[in-house]
Amino acid sequence: MGIEEALRAAIADRIANGETMHAIGVASGAGHAVLSRFINEQRTLTLPTADKLAAYLGVTATFKPVKRRKRK
Repeated sequence: MGIEEALRAAIADRIANGETMHAIGVASGAGHAVLSRFINEQRTLTLPTADKLAAYLGVTATFKPVKRRKRK
């Protein structure tokens, strides 16, 4: 599961448990309009916004380095 899917699942879980998108936005520092478009897969998140949401929702991600090809 990627970070976007994990964040969408965590947001959906919070909403299912009665937290509003507005409350999630205020508590995390992300606007509820941004969250709505993200949940509906109409946009992606910037890294700072994803970081804020992940911190609030308790979602963590592990990034692996990507090997780059040498230029000729």
